[in-house]
Amino acid sequence: MKLLAIALVWISLGSLSAQNLDKETLQQIFLAMVEKEDMEGHIDDDGDVVFKKGKFTYFINLNPEDETYFQVVLPNIWPIESEFERISVLKACDYATANTKVTKVYMVRDNVWVSAEIYSDDPGNFERHFVRILSSMEVAKDKFAAKMKED
Repeated sequence: MKLLAIALVWISLGSLSAQNLDKETLQQIFLAMVEKEDMEGHIDDDGDVVFKKGKFTYFINLNPEDETYFQVVLPNIWPIESEFERISVLKACDYATANTKVTKVYMVRDNVWVSAEIYSDDPGNFERHFVRILSSMEVAKDKFAAKMKED
């Protein structure tokens, strides 16, 4: 409860240095940010902030070695079902990444993931761009899927 209070104070003040915050406080800040956007979230066993937007499950990866690095991940958007399909997936990943701001579309084992990453000393900067980051990720996902349907 104390961490949630810190998160709410941070959101209302709008500025704190990420380097002065521990992982648990950052988790609570991002969990509060997700809930502020009317999405349910929780902290998983890895310490990531997990949330759903529509039918997709995202997570915010917090890196303990770099408190200024923030990554939002949309995993498992497209299963790769054959080696033949993998070539089309590579082309579609390249296309979607090259034609969408801030996002990366890439393979993790036999699936496709989308992520967006930023550096910021102030977690408030991340919050200010959170909705736009999610929008960019959705555009990348859609561009990837459209390219896959062309092949």
